[in-house]
Amino acid sequence: MLFEDELPPTSREEAHARRIRPAEERFDPDTLSHWSITMTIAWIVWGDLSQVRKQWDVFRQECADWVFHTDRAALAEVGRIALHNLETGTVEPNNPDLDCRLKQGEWRLTSWGPASWHALEMRIRAKDMPPDHFLDPLWLAAGEGKIQASGLECNGEKDFQGRLVEIPQYLWSRLRRGKEPSGKAMLVSPDRVYRDVEFARLDVKKLWPFRTDKDEPDFARSHVESEISRAAADVVRETTEATVVEPELRSPRPRIAEREIEPTFQKWRAQQPAGYMPTATQDIAYMKTHGVSRERVRKLIQKFGGRKRGEKLE
Repeated sequence: MLFEDELPPTSREEAHARRIRPAEERFDPDTLSHWSITMTIAWIVWGDLSQVRKQWDVFRQECADWVFHTDRAALAEVGRIALHNLETGTVEPNNPDLDCRLKQGEWRLTSWGPASWHALEMRIRAKDMPPDHFLDPLWLAAGEGKIQASGLECNGEKDFQGRLVEIPQYLWSRLRRGKEPSGKAMLVSPDRVYRDVEFARLDVKKLWPFRTDKDEPDFARSHVESEISRAAADVVRETTEATVVEPELRSPRPRIAEREIEPTFQKWRAQQPAGYMPTATQDIAYMKTHGVSRERVRKLIQKFGGRKRGEKLE
């Protein structure tokens, strides 16, 4: 995308100033009846149309950034040194000449590619949150039939001539994230793939209502409200109707790793509005969505504190 009469930037500041973006008013996500799956995830994470726009492939086609590419030979030398250090258990002395070469390279105007899982997940991780925290509610809602997705159903990853279908809700538990050769996000099942997966915009907004920056501390409840309600009902039902449902007929959720339990609980607590302490039932219901037992949650409440019996918070 570098024109013949255009010179590359000479600094990061200039590179940022000269990035290419189309007029945003031409790309209003609210003018679309359906959003792609990456646009949908962006709304669930940020609740911000500007973030949704960044996942819109039509918008991305008109975006480009100046990217600095370090000298390949210098990078290869760094890799060789690192491998040598690992094999010998030694550390080579600093090479000033190599440091200088690492600063050499060229600026290239690079177009944005299609919205991809990798890029989206990296943006989510920048919030210090695991991507699955936002992806799981969508998978759950689609699997429970609360939201319907459509896509091009193809016989395999090499088939691009699929037919437009509604993705069956029973299949969502087996759908995994995949990518096309271009990097574009798609969904992969054991015997087929789905390209260009979309959700109705109004359905997405109904399940995950709009929020402003002031609502940010409460985002966990807005994103998993339906799941917590369902889980809370399960807690009550398990307590009062334990003999009605045979244990082997239940579908327990996969439990997160032990090392993730306390951080997940602490993040849940940190996401509450200032001065608000969840009830034990709310704590149990939320952690249940991560497969954590009531007994384990009670221990967490003992460790990190909880609402006192009969205490009501405004």
